[in-house]
Amino acid sequence: MNGMSGVIVAGVIAGLIATLISVLFREVWLKIVQAWYQNILYEDAKIEGQWYGKCDYFDTETEVGLLDIKHKEKPNYYNIQLKRIGHNIKGTMICERGWEEGRIYLINGTFKNLMLTATYEPNDKSSMERSSMTLMLKNNGRSLKGYVSMYMDEFDSVSPGKMIWTKEHAEGHLLAEEEPIKKEKDMNIQLLGTTKEPS
Repeated sequence: MNGMSGVIVAGVIAGLIATLISVLFREVWLKIVQAWYQNILYEDAKIEGQWYGKCDYFDTETEVGLLDIKHKEKPNYYNIQLKRIGHNIKGTMICERGWEEGRIYLINGTFKNLMLTATYEPNDKSSMERSSMTLMLKNNGRSLKGYVSMYMDEFDSVSPGKMIWTKEHAEGHLLAEEEPIKKEKDMNIQLLGTTKEPS
């Protein structure tokens, strides 16, 4: 019996060691070897690093103007950090200014053929807020521009928005983007037959 018990114990220990080795090998393969190989094959633009973003959300009913009166003239400005493994993108997006100020979002997506498609959600697990975005790399890799769609739990609605990321800080280059956005909104208002009061 003692000999049989020793064999069983040795078999169990050997099985646990083999399982542990397999798990470690899988982690090393996925996190080191596969990542290294994907980066060798990667031929797209390198968008990892720091970005600065700005987003204007549009009203869900008229698609003109901002989401709510209290948010008017208050676009959100973000500080974004991206990490890339092959075509896979992960990162964080912190709202530094605007009506989402202080919120932190986790980004998960892919970048391929100059297009970033991603989802982002708050790091607060109690929030139901969810968003998706599609941005195109422009200006020789200095900016990403496109649109987002966000479910906002505080309004129980899905709202679209225009998103711009640049390598320059929001206080500089991004503020220069506001004038074209304002002109676009004014044009949309005129198309809807709304009369603007002279300033």
